[in-house]
Parts: sequence; C-alpha cells; structure tokens
Amino acid sequence: MRYPIDFTGGLLVCDGFLREHYVHMGFHPAWKFTRVEELIFENGALTSREDVSQKMAAIREKLAGTDEALKAFIENAFKLDY
Repeated sequence: MRYPIDFTGGLLVCDGFLREHYVHMGFHPAWKFTRVEELIFENGALTSREDVSQKMAAIREKLAGTDEALKAFIENAFKLDY
C-alpha cells in the first residue's frame, strides 16, 4: 500500500485458521490461528514485528475444552423451542 495512514497502535495479522475452533459468532480471536504476527505502528510507520504464534498456542492450551461448552451455550441460546 502506498497511501499514508496516520495510525499508531498494534495489529495482529493471522493465518492458518484451526477449523476445530470454529464458532459461528462474529470474528475469531487470534488464538484460533496457527500463525500470528503482531505489528506495531507509530504514525503509520511499522516499528516492530513479532511472531506471537507460540503465545497463541499457549492460550489455546489454557483454553482447551472450553469450545464445547461455548458451542452448547450458543446452540441453546438460539433454540426456537421453549
């Protein structure tokens, strides 16, 4: 991109979505991807780039088993019967 963007802050750029963590509720958090990079910008200039894939893997391990409970909650929340 060749357009200046006056942005200061960070972005997580993700690739390799893990289908077993799919939940139909909006966007997916970074820990659901195999490759995650954190980009830090200062006034539009990239100042830092870090591979945080291992940090996301640690979060996945910590949350192991919670997807099933979340899926059950969502299914119950959208039931059309009493």
